Amino acid sequence: FYNFVGSFDSKFAKLATPSRRTLRPSNREIRNRAEKMRRDRLNSFIHELSTLVPMTSNSSKKLDKASILRLTASYLRIHITLKKSKEKLQVNFPEVDYTILD
Repeated sequence: FYNFVGSFDSKFAKLATPSRRTLRPSNREIRNRAEKMRRDRLNSFIHELSTLVPMTSNSSKKLDKASILRLTASYLRIHITLKKSKEKLQVNFPEVDYTILD
């Protein structure tokens, strides 16, 4: 780049040419981007849990992440306990011979 006199002005040349930093992101920027993607995925899964678990989806107020995880764990414990109880209560009754009742 030349100034009015016709000599080369390096200040403008530096502005016009992309630096190495603008061409390739730094390691810190790469790590920050990866960390943000990890946080976004985690938040997405926590939100999905909040929509699947009745104790959280029926809540009128917005719950924090720890509350969603705590209520999800409680719901799963209750669900497993009830399932085991139901299996224990099932009794095998002998088949009834309906011809006797006629």
